[in-house]
Amino acid sequence: MQPPLNNTMNTNNHQNNYSEQQQQQQQQQQQQQQQQQQQQQQQHPRPNLPQTDGACDENLTTKEIDQRIEDIIQSQENTTEQLSFSASSTSGEALSLDSLPESVKQLIKDVKKRAAKRNFKIAQLDGEGNDEGTAGDEDINSDLDDTDEEDQDGEGGEEIEHIILCLYDKVTRTKNKWKCVLKDGIMLVNGRDYLFHRATGDFEW
Repeated sequence: MQPPLNNTMNTNNHQNNYSEQQQQQQQQQQQQQQQQQQQQQQQHPRPNLPQTDGACDENLTTKEIDQRIEDIIQSQENTTEQLSFSASSTSGEALSLDSLPESVKQLIKDVKKRAAKRNFKIAQLDGEGNDEGTAGDEDINSDLDDTDEEDQDGEGGEEIEHIILCLYDKVTRTKNKWKCVLKDGIMLVNGRDYLFHRATGDFEW
């Protein structure tokens, strides 16, 4: 005996309708959630996050940048650190620095010396910047100061020894000839000291 077809078709239709209703309800819920989120975002906007990919500076010309750097350098040179010392007893009374023991006075002097060394700035050594009234043409240790004869003679006609103190970067030898690449050294030649970063030399012995 076969089951009635009408009943099975009805149940299938009922299940299909139920699943369609579920899908519609889910879609409606999702739409409602999205609308609620949008409303919340409009009511409470996200705070602006700080910029993290570089400075937000205005576009400056090279002249303006140079001027800013110059101002910073000038302000650093003009601000000098002033140290002041004070002393007080255990009861809180102020004491004069002259009444302190010699060891404490010496410590104060040492601290002042160290602070002065920290603030010491090396003068400009390259390019312009000569003070008015000083001759910029006078070169220290110029080759024009001494003649070659004075260099060769030395004191009392003695032969001057040539000395090189440096690091070897590379050395190659062919028979009795040596080729050397020297670096970070100082050499004494004809009574003069020369400081060099890199030099090459050929030797034979």
